[in-house]
Parts: sequence; C-alpha cells; structure tokens
Amino acid sequence: MAILHLLDLDFVKQGTNIVLIGNPGTGKTFLSKIFGWKACQANLRVLFTPAMQMLNQLVASQADHSLVRKRKIYTDPTLLVCDELGYLSLDQQTSNLFYQVISTRHAERRSTVITTNKWVDIPDAKYPDQLTSNQIKVALDSELLVKGLTRTEDDKADLYIAYQIAINEEKQWYATGYGGRYRTMGGMGTATSSTIRVGTLAVDMYDVAEKKQVWHGDATKTLDPSKDPQKNQEKLRKVAKKLLKDYPPKAKK
Repeated sequence: MAILHLLDLDFVKQGTNIVLIGNPGTGKTFLSKIFGWKACQANLRVLFTPAMQMLNQLVASQADHSLVRKRKIYTDPTLLVCDELGYLSLDQQTSNLFYQVISTRHAERRSTVITTNKWVDIPDAKYPDQLTSNQIKVALDSELLVKGLTRTEDDKADLYIAYQIAINEEKQWYATGYGGRYRTMGGMGTATSSTIRVGTLAVDMYDVAEKKQVWHGDATKTLDPSKDPQKNQEKLRKVAKKLLKDYPPKAKK
C-alpha cells in the first residue's frame, strides 16, 4: 500500500528522495520507471539514467572542463531516476561527483529515485579492478536471471555461485614469407611477435543442501579493453552468455 501512495507523487512535491532496495529480478527498475512515467504524465521533467553511465560521463567531463555543464543534466530535472547504484563500488573521485549531484538536488528540493542491491564478495577469491568487477557482476546477474536464478541475501539460498578470473600473458607470432607463402622451415621470411593478455572467467555453482559443487563453466577471451564503458559491458555480456550457454545441464537419460 505504501508503494501505491508514492504514485500520487507527493514525494516529488515535497522534494523527498526514494531508495528501492532488493534482489535482481524483483522489479526495482520497473517500479522506478513507473514513478518516472507518472511524473511525465504530470508534465514534470524526468531523467532516467544508469548510475554507471552518469558517473562515467561526469568523470569524462572533467577532462574537457565541461563538468559544470554536464552536471546540470542530472541536477536540473524535477525527478532523477538513478538505476543500479548498488553495482558500483565508488572511489573517492566518483563518490565526490555523486555527492555533488545529490547535494545539489537536495538543496533545490528536487527528488531522486535510486535503485540498489547488495553484493557480497567471496573471501580469498581473485577479483579484477573495481570497475571491471562491477561490469562482470552486471553481466552475470543478467544472464543468470534469464536462466531463472535470482540472487538472495538470506541464508535460504538453493545455490551458492562464485566467480573468479585469471589473466595470462601469451606470445602471439606473426610470420610472413616472400611470394605470399608461409615458411615454416628454411627459406627467407620475417617473423614478429607481440604479447597478448588472455582472460578466463570461471563460475562455480554449489548446492547448499548437498554441500557439493554441481556446475562449473568458464569462458576465455583475448582482452582488448575499450575506452568506452558501454562497449566493455557489451563484451562482458557476450562472455557471460557464452559461459552459461550450457546451463542448466541436460538431464541424464
């Protein structure tokens, strides 16, 4: 009933903020979009943005000295819907930028709706840098949700799911021979080498009741990070999809 009262948009008139907390697949983003839709119907200015996209744009704007102008994109709307904040581990720079947006909106009595969740790291597991780790979590959560698995924070989970990564450096050789032929032994030719970084993402599933591992999957990909976070996220989504393509395992006949 309390949620239905929010559809009256009194919280927007009062400049109150809303934080929606829950596990993936419970409808936080959908609900936040309904609030935004209702505000649009009331002829209010609304902006929906993933938290990662907002902070990436603000960080980038510092390089070309456009931060003040870019920040106004997020401080001016009557209602700002900031999605998936819980996937981000904020460093000092991004924390400061996020604080600037929220404090400005609070001072001007403009409402913000934030969706978030809780992620628990596994002791002794190997993780990459914070940004990459967050992107991996987003990719895995999305694919696991497609498979019918939603994350829970209580002790009544059916499965424990863990991920780790390994990064190796390998030599990659390029050889050419005169006349367009590849020469393996003898003859005249040239060969060059370069070092490539190969990353492996592994996921293990453990049955809580049986106390045993029930599934393992991994996917390997040459690392070619882009400066565009959206491109990196899309690459990780494809890796997660490839990794989980054989889950759930087929029943044995």
